[in-house]
Amino acid sequence: MGKSSKDKRDAYYRLAKEQGWRARSAFKLLQLDEEFNLFDNVTRVVDLCAAPGSWSQVLSRVLIKGEKFGRTAWQDTDVKFRRQMLHIFDDQDQGQDSRTRGGDDDDREPDTPRQPRADVKIVSIDLQPISPLPGIVTLRADITHPATVPLLLKALDADYDDTAAASR
Repeated sequence: MGKSSKDKRDAYYRLAKEQGWRARSAFKLLQLDEEFNLFDNVTRVVDLCAAPGSWSQVLSRVLIKGEKFGRTAWQDTDVKFRRQMLHIFDDQDQGQDSRTRGGDDDDREPDTPRQPRADVKIVSIDLQPISPLPGIVTLRADITHPATVPLLLKALDADYDDTAAASR
């Protein structure tokens, strides 16, 4: 990310730095996921022109580590906090029913937690070097060069046989 004074005034630039993201573009991918559920049932991702790696960083944290961000993370935290408070009050108000304590809103289940997914493969490709990320295969290659395709396929599937594909 650039370091000009204009960049430093940008709210998302500062927020990205504070939250440990490599670039402000991480917020755009998180926003798109929140709006369109991009990561549902995803197990294979290729991040082209990936440097500095902020989208790969988001993918690593969401798909591999199972972290939640945005509204769903906040809602789950809110529900957990309410439940903790209700359990405290349950101990103090053993004779009262739930209607006199706070209603049925507090009994809702939090969204299904995002879990780390099995068999996720994420490959990031760029001409520029990319710092390593947990669970991400990074390739320093030219995406326009035909020799990159077998490298990518091998990174996605360890059993990929380049010689068998060439003979077809």
